[in-house]
Amino acid sequence: MSHSDEIIKQNLILGFETVLSYALDVLVIKTDTLSRMESNLTSGIVNRVMDYKPSGKADPVAEIQAIASTYRKRGVPCFWSTFVEDEVTEAALTANKFEKVSLDPGMLMSLESWVYEDSGVPGLEYREVRTQDELDAFRHLIQISFGMPDIYVKLLSPLDTHIEAKRGIHHYLSYMDGQPVATVTSILKNGVVGIYSVTTAEPYRRKGIAEAITNYALREAHASGAKLAILQAGSPGAASLYRKLGFREEISIATYVG
Repeated sequence: MSHSDEIIKQNLILGFETVLSYALDVLVIKTDTLSRMESNLTSGIVNRVMDYKPSGKADPVAEIQAIASTYRKRGVPCFWSTFVEDEVTEAALTANKFEKVSLDPGMLMSLESWVYEDSGVPGLEYREVRTQDELDAFRHLIQISFGMPDIYVKLLSPLDTHIEAKRGIHHYLSYMDGQPVATVTSILKNGVVGIYSVTTAEPYRRKGIAEAITNYALREAHASGAKLAILQAGSPGAASLYRKLGFREEISIATYVG
């Protein structure tokens, strides 16, 4: 794995761990051979293995079976992310009845000499989430865009924006025509900013708003000392948008469910 690949992997993992570490219904477990989250909630967001490496002490098929059993015993799905093409791990996942459900690009962008350029979308305003009304609007847009039940939306959005900001987590809204129309979350750690939860309300899509609010979040992170930006693009359309901003594809992230 290259240095860039490792940066993307570690910061995506750190993003999940940071957001979920204070959630009462989620347990974050980190060892020398894996990073994973588990919960009695049924979403893959909170039941996920993200950084498995065979220990060398047992057969990978048996190791993965033991890990998967901690989820299966509770009747919840296990989502398993891989960041490198590893035939041994892939074969062990298949042997344990895991199915590959997605393959997304992990993308990276240097902010060392980056200069912010306004998107030029007429009438677009930006706000960092601070008030209860803004929080409610943020959660609503996340919910309708990703089709999440309310309980998961609350896990992924701020309980206290002041505490979140101290942990490097910032949530932003875009407004147009007086209405909240787009969201983005940034997590800044160790000079690297991860971009998450980019959504746009249906009537306002294909107007450059997602690109604009992502660009704004990058501006704020850059002003706070970010030197690199990373993200996981969830669709070819999203990857195309991020390439326009200067991101490049560095790694393929496979997700399995079992």
